[in-house]
Amino acid sequence: MSRPALLELIVRGDFEQTRQVLLAEPKIDRATATAVGRLRREMAKAPAGESSAYWEGELSDGHWDAVTVAHLASLPASKAAGVSSVSRRAASTLPEIFQGELAAIVDGWASLYQRNPRNWDRNGHYPIMFEWVGRGLIPAPVHDGAVNLWLEFATRIVHPLSPPGAGEPQDWTVPTPQACPALYVVTLPLLFQAAVKPGLGAAALDHQSGGQVQDLVCHLVESGVWDHTETVSRLEAAMLLPDRANAFQQRWLKQLEQRLAELR
Repeated sequence: MSRPALLELIVRGDFEQTRQVLLAEPKIDRATATAVGRLRREMAKAPAGESSAYWEGELSDGHWDAVTVAHLASLPASKAAGVSSVSRRAASTLPEIFQGELAAIVDGWASLYQRNPRNWDRNGHYPIMFEWVGRGLIPAPVHDGAVNLWLEFATRIVHPLSPPGAGEPQDWTVPTPQACPALYVVTLPLLFQAAVKPGLGAAALDHQSGGQVQDLVCHLVESGVWDHTETVSRLEAAMLLPDRANAFQQRWLKQLEQRLAELR
């Protein structure tokens, strides 16, 4: 299928056919990439449901996802990591488009999350990296940003979210330690050394959640996923880190130390 035909699929909002074309030929020539970028900018300016000479029918998720996937395919992996407003459906195509390059995308996401963890318009699709770990597509991430992002979700194994209401989107599925051990024995233990700052890290998350990270740590120790002695050693090492020297961080660490002592 020619590249003009690819643009026609995007204009029609045909996400599935756009995806199939990109699977067959994921790299886009410069002229098509320019046209895709222009079309995406026009769509970004318009509210959902709006009609325009740039696309057929009312602007839909199909239009946006199709143009987003094509835009991602037009970029190198390092640049694709910086694209914002990517839906879960569009993000699910990344392993197919960037075969062998997912690590670069995950590193980019982790860096961006560490820099600005509350920019959910940009980083709302980043948690798909944890699904990729479970599928064996990438190793368990160890970047500070990935560790701090995983903290946002791992606590759900002890404090699950309420089921979504009618018409509400499904949230990310959090794998258990049995389903994806690497996320719990490689990524999560790094919570004691991943860089923290105001609003980011285990202590900040517990300040907002009422101690859910500490609950998770104790659960992992009690269930045998984490060794008690090793966990205490990690905690003691964290107490000596410069970014844990302030009273807020030390208070959290000492509270956790006390809870772990009660588990002996």
